[in-house]
Amino acid sequence: EEPTDGVLLEIMEAVIAKAPSGLQCSMFGVWGSRTLNGDLYSARNLDWASNLGIDQYKCVQVWHPEGAYEHSAVGYVVVYGVLAGMSSKGISVHEANLESNQETFRGYPWLLRLRYIMENSNDINDAWALWEATNNTIGFNHMVASSKDAANGHGALALETMAGYTAYFLDDDPREAAAVYYDESLQQDVPVGFPMEEALWRTNHGYDPEIRKHYMWRGTHALNWSMERYMFAYQAFTYYQNENINIDHNAAINITSILGDKGETAYQCQDNTSGSNIISVTFHPGKQEFWASWENGFGDDWRPAACNNYVHFDLSQWFTQ
Repeated sequence: EEPTDGVLLEIMEAVIAKAPSGLQCSMFGVWGSRTLNGDLYSARNLDWASNLGIDQYKCVQVWHPEGAYEHSAVGYVVVYGVLAGMSSKGISVHEANLESNQETFRGYPWLLRLRYIMENSNDINDAWALWEATNNTIGFNHMVASSKDAANGHGALALETMAGYTAYFLDDDPREAAAVYYDESLQQDVPVGFPMEEALWRTNHGYDPEIRKHYMWRGTHALNWSMERYMFAYQAFTYYQNENINIDHNAAINITSILGDKGETAYQCQDNTSGSNIISVTFHPGKQEFWASWENGFGDDWRPAACNNYVHFDLSQWFTQ
């Protein structure tokens, strides 16, 4: 059942009232020697205004556009664009906030832009060209992951954006490795970038020098939490590498759930309303399937997505391409 205009107005008023000061999300792609059969697994966590009562409107949408590629979105009935999505061509798209002082209205709203990417991209090169041909509005981290490209070496592309500028990153980028942050307490620079081959991930800060120059969360708790969650991903990939474990869908879901904001703890769920993780999804694009979890409940019964069951969706039943 679709919400009425009155219900939509109540939801938007709640968003304004409950939106946290630092909206946090995360995403990753992993493939090649790190995964079972070399397959690409990618993920997206949406940490946003929680406990709005929209859990009853959760849905998966599938589009069959004429003359373009079929694609899907994991989200809510009230959202026409894509919060997280996967196409029939093995492409997944991702987003995380990246607060920048460079903004404009003269650009492509990202919710619709990600649909446009999935509609028209067969691989990362297609997505890169389409991104270059359209305009950013404000600061975001995005990612495009591709099962076709994973078989050839680079399975994901990270895009650090702001108005008028995009920095593109593949895995194991030297800019990321060279990034440092000045620690006031230590009075010295400390490394903050730990890129790897065959894995790529982002939270809510950037690694391109120009992007970092315009970043607005310097010196904030939001930046510190973003860096912590970046390290959670690095530690997870390092663990599976050191244990010689190939990441399968269960391991990928585990990493996804660790990164989802569930309050003060990353590795366990609290039986309370802490956290802001409202959507958590792990994609297996090459097999046209994903595992998705949404926030559940309302009021005192609300719990974050990363602490709920991940439901398996096999979109090969709906994709015809």
